[in-house]
Amino acid sequence: MTVAEPRRRQITYSHSKGYFVDISKLISDLKTERDRIDQAITALEGLTSSTTRRGRPPKATSTFGIRRRMSPAARKRISVAMKRRWATMKRKRNGGGGIGG
Repeated sequence: MTVAEPRRRQITYSHSKGYFVDISKLISDLKTERDRIDQAITALEGLTSSTTRRGRPPKATSTFGIRRRMSPAARKRISVAMKRRWATMKRKRNGGGGIGG
């Protein structure tokens, strides 16, 4: 012990089983354990916060989510092709290729 340090009084507590407990050491040990547990909790929260997300996802900033527009000519080609396809299906269902289907 140096001159600058004040002397700490050892506080003990008599337990019902007949032994003494140094309360200041017990408190110090508990605080150390609490600090270790807090660090473990912080580390675990760091792991889960990056994988678990709540709420609406953020808007996409890449070109992946951009909706593509179809030109009127392309729309017309697809329309004609689908009408042809439906007409073929209808003919097969009705059992022939007569006019008025």
